[in-house]
Amino acid sequence: QNKDLHSNIYNINLTYNLQTKYLSSKIPTAIINYKNIKNIKISNIFTIFHNNLLTNNIAQIKINNLRIDKIKISLKDNIVKTTLKTDAILSKWLINILSTFNIKIPIYQKYGKNDIVAKIDYNLNNKKIDTDLKVEIKKSGLMLNNSPFLYIEKAHLDIKNNKIFIKNSDVEYNKSILNLNYKIDNGIVDLDNHFLKMKGIFEELNLKDIIQINNYPENLYIDLKTLNIILKNLDIKIAIHKNIDVVVGKLSKFKPYIQQLTEYGVNQGTINVNIG
Repeated sequence: QNKDLHSNIYNINLTYNLQTKYLSSKIPTAIINYKNIKNIKISNIFTIFHNNLLTNNIAQIKINNLRIDKIKISLKDNIVKTTLKTDAILSKWLINILSTFNIKIPIYQKYGKNDIVAKIDYNLNNKKIDTDLKVEIKKSGLMLNNSPFLYIEKAHLDIKNNKIFIKNSDVEYNKSILNLNYKIDNGIVDLDNHFLKMKGIFEELNLKDIIQINNYPENLYIDLKTLNIILKNLDIKIAIHKNIDVVVGKLSKFKPYIQQLTEYGVNQGTINVNIG
């Protein structure tokens, strides 16, 4: 018995076929409360038990404004396998729900369009949860941990347990004097070790009146604890707090991109910029 789970189930239709030895049931509606998640409405539950395999097919689950479609849950050898589909955004409310099931996602999405397909395996013996979420994001405002909001034109995320694999994604940031557009070929977010690494191309990196770079290949590293960013090829370090501090290491790399360096004959030095 699970003390965290409370349910109300209505109008169960139970059938057993003596020839095929199929046990099946139909439930039009069920209302479930689990821990701090209240009024989970489940519609059209169809259950089959055959050859020691228990399978549930659910048309829809609704929790407030969250809608989850085409859910399939199976139980065999003490492993619960769940697949589902939803177009919900990764709001703080949804992330809190996922954390109830020990699924941690460091992304907060304020708006946008999603297509999410999830596979979740739960081992009843050791309580281990394996997750595999495929997320397609379009035209979204997104925040990573406590970073400033980034505009995501499109992104493909493959979330497996505590790692997020990124590919074919476009990120934009426009604020004050800093504008950037970064196309990601591939990347990884490691939640256990608190870092993000990406490989891609800056279609635009514009520090107004100072640096203008276009179509520049760059490997990007972010420490998720401090939100410090390192651009390896350009030798740029960015610290994100309430303000944004930018440190440019070797000015010699920037002579093609900073007109003033050539005008004033500057060959060495650093640049420190604070963006409020």
